[in-house]
Amino acid sequence: MSTKNPLTPAGIEPATFRFIAQHLNHCATAVRFLAKHLNHCATAVRLVAQHLNHCATAVRFVAQHLNHCATAVRFVAQHLNHCATAVRFVAQHLNHCATAVRFVAQHLNHCATAVRFLAQNLNHCATAVRLVAQHLNHCATAVRFVAQHLNHCATAV
Repeated sequence: MSTKNPLTPAGIEPATFRFIAQHLNHCATAVRFLAKHLNHCATAVRLVAQHLNHCATAVRFVAQHLNHCATAVRFVAQHLNHCATAVRFVAQHLNHCATAVRFVAQHLNHCATAVRFLAQNLNHCATAVRLVAQHLNHCATAVRFVAQHLNHCATAV
């Protein structure tokens, strides 16, 4: 039998009481260790939460940037559409100009043909005028000849 501690309840051996006390000390140590570990885990969770908040901010920034890029791409696409429309307008204008130039060239060809025709006509008229002038000269010569003949006849009579 062992000597009993006056604080030890009846029926419990002091060695059992010491064993239980040591076990409770070990549990308390484990709980303190677990509490420190949980504090470290909470700190790690807070750091991860901050990191995730930073990542979410970065994702929002990237999303805004991509929205701005999409807007810029739409603006460039609209600008290119306007440029394409302008090019089509210029091409149509140049086609109209080419048609007008062809029309003017045809008109000038017709004018040149008309001028050649008028030149030929004037040449024919000049030839006709020369022929008429020669004819009138012959007529004048014939009239003079007849006048002289009549003068001779009158003198003879």
